[in-house]
Amino acid sequence: MVSGPIAIILLVFAVLLLIYATSKLKMNPFVVLISIAFLYGVAIGMPLSTVVQTIKDGFGGTMGAIGIVIIAGTIIGVILEKTGAAISITEAILRVVGKNRAPLAMSFTGWVVSI
Repeated sequence: MVSGPIAIILLVFAVLLLIYATSKLKMNPFVVLISIAFLYGVAIGMPLSTVVQTIKDGFGGTMGAIGIVIIAGTIIGVILEKTGAAISITEAILRVVGKNRAPLAMSFTGWVVSI
């Protein structure tokens, strides 16, 4: 199995490939992330069964830890969108900061809604 500087160089290449595939090629980030994780595992010399198990354990562990938070956030976000609450929040912030600072109002709204 490859380790040390070569593994780091391969990791940097994998990250650059991930960025390129999602931003320039407009590929689905989930598919790209899983594919590149698989390719990186193979590139550093991990056995295929270990690569698959490592990806499964990493993804499962992450989803187990933050899955409920993601689902709850998605539900709240949809409610804010459907009820018009997000627009109301933006308009209130826009009244405070002024119309000439609309980008600031949008950024602050994103921060407030993300909480």
